[in-house]
Amino acid sequence: MLRRQCSLSSAGLFLVGFALLGSAACSVESAERSDRGRGAPEQQGPVVLSDADIAAVVSAMNTGEIQQAHIALRSARLPAVIDFARHMDLMHGEAERRQSTLFARLGIVPRPNAVSESLVAEAASFTTSLRDEPAGAFDRTYILAQVAMHQRGLSLLDAQLLPRAQSPEVRAELEQARAEVAAHLASAEQILSSMGG
Repeated sequence: MLRRQCSLSSAGLFLVGFALLGSAACSVESAERSDRGRGAPEQQGPVVLSDADIAAVVSAMNTGEIQQAHIALRSARLPAVIDFARHMDLMHGEAERRQSTLFARLGIVPRPNAVSESLVAEAASFTTSLRDEPAGAFDRTYILAQVAMHQRGLSLLDAQLLPRAQSPEVRAELEQARAEVAAHLASAEQILSSMGG
C-alpha cells in the first residue's frame, strides 16, 4: 500500500506541475497584453508568438520525452511500458531531428521563452522524481505522466503553437507533430487502461 501511495504522490506532484506550466503559458500572454497597454499597438485575438519561440517549445517537449524514455528503458518492468518508452525515444528523437533540420533550413533559431523554460523545468523535475520512484510503482507513474504530458502537448499545439505559426512549413510540421502526439496519447491511455486505469 505504501508503494502505491508513493506512486500516486509522485504522479500527483507531476500533474500539479503541469497545471503550473499552464499558468506560466497564460502569464506570457498576460505580460504581452500588458505590454500592449503601455503603448504597443493593440491586436485583436491571440498574441502571436514567433516561429523562433515555437521552435524552442517543440524542442523542449521532445527533449523531455527523450530523457524520460531513457530512464523508463532502464527502470520499467512491464513489456508494454518498455515498448512504449522505446517508441517515445525513437519517435521524439526523429521529430527533434526533423524539426531541427526544418528550422535550420528556414533560418529559425529557437528562442527560449516562458513556455519552453517551464517545459524544461518540468521535465527536469519529473526526470529526477522518476529516478527515485520505487521499482514496483515505476511503470504506472511513468504511464500516468505520459498521459498528462501528451494531453498537455496537444493543448499547447492546439491553443498556442498551431494558431501562431507564421511559416506555412512550420505550421505543416506542427500539424504532423500533433498527429504523432495524439497517437502517443492514445497508446499511453491504452496501456494505462490495461493496468487497471
